[in-house]
Amino acid sequence: MKAKLSNERLLAVLIALPSAYVYLSQLISYFAPLSYIRLVLYPIAYCLGIIGYVRCLKYKQCFSFFCIAVLIILFNFIAYPSFINYFIDTSTSAGFLLSDFAILSLISIPALFLATRSSDFAALLAAFSQCGMVIMPLFILTFVTMAFVFNTTFDYMNMSYGVVPWLMLCWGYARKEKKIILTCVCVASFALVCISGCRGAAVTCMLFIVLQFISTLKYPITVKQLLIIVGIIFAVIIVAINLQGIVSALYALLTQFGFKSRTLELYLGIGYEKGLGHYSDRSNIQIPLLNSINVFGHGLYGDRLLTGTGQYAHNVFLEWLIDFGVIIGGGLCIWLIILISKNIIHLIRNSVGDEFTIICAAVAILCCKYMVSASYLHMPEFWMFIGLLIATVKSSKSRLEVN
Repeated sequence: MKAKLSNERLLAVLIALPSAYVYLSQLISYFAPLSYIRLVLYPIAYCLGIIGYVRCLKYKQCFSFFCIAVLIILFNFIAYPSFINYFIDTSTSAGFLLSDFAILSLISIPALFLATRSSDFAALLAAFSQCGMVIMPLFILTFVTMAFVFNTTFDYMNMSYGVVPWLMLCWGYARKEKKIILTCVCVASFALVCISGCRGAAVTCMLFIVLQFISTLKYPITVKQLLIIVGIIFAVIIVAINLQGIVSALYALLTQFGFKSRTLELYLGIGYEKGLGHYSDRSNIQIPLLNSINVFGHGLYGDRLLTGTGQYAHNVFLEWLIDFGVIIGGGLCIWLIILISKNIIHLIRNSVGDEFTIICAAVAILCCKYMVSASYLHMPEFWMFIGLLIATVKSSKSRLEVN
């Protein structure tokens, strides 16, 4: 008998709970009752992660990876004493619950396992769209409340990046199923991401849209597609010609509500300059780290230790090379390139089905966010998308064997 809580639904809820926590954390200073809701989100997620382990560890690949992960963590505990400072927070119970140790072991790795075991991609998109109809409105509510109602500072980067996976997967589902309300929520979320000042999140969404458009082109190109391409080109030209005026008008409109967009201010040359340290000058972090790459690596969180400020490498390839060294880290980099390449080839050959949206979303977020901004160690979505890319490759192989 089919389980009531499928792996696809379990994965969606497992990823949704940390996302909801991000937005509720921003709102609790103004809505105190939300603090009680927020406190239970991670414990619930950890319980779901344990269920994920129970379901997946019976499979050889999942069990083997789990054993390797445990050995790596134990080795780092023994070989690198400073590792514990970044991995586990034992100062308070809340700190421990939100530590990288808890998130990696009870959310990220179970998400990887559940994703690799996913085979019903239609059910997966449906589950993510249902959770997305909670996460995206919560993002919009938080953004509008913080930026326009209370006119206060907030973590715009974490908020914007946090909604991107939901936006992309929900957009693909809404486009397929013609869900008007879901489409409107996606458009509203994308608009707020663009004006938030988080350029990486906006570029990730744009790459997703470009991948979807290019992959749906049929060769030879039809008249309808040609008209769409020409229309887009003309629209881009018109916007480019009037860009200064459009940006100035949008900035003036936003400032009337007391909101300042970092993206618009950077374009207009006002407000923000180069005072955001590690957010702007990643080269100041990455160049010294490149010179620190060796054969065996510096252990997990080696980039944080080497920078001296706790900053990560802002590039998953560089982070792997620092953590694991040239041999193992280089092998991981090559493996990820091959995995992404296989999925892009699959995208070109077969641009239909629910895998289409999943591959576009995974490639966009791995090639943008994790190459210029985030760290793989404390982001469950990274592990989920890696697992989904593995699942789509397995699905493609299965179809070829059947044919």
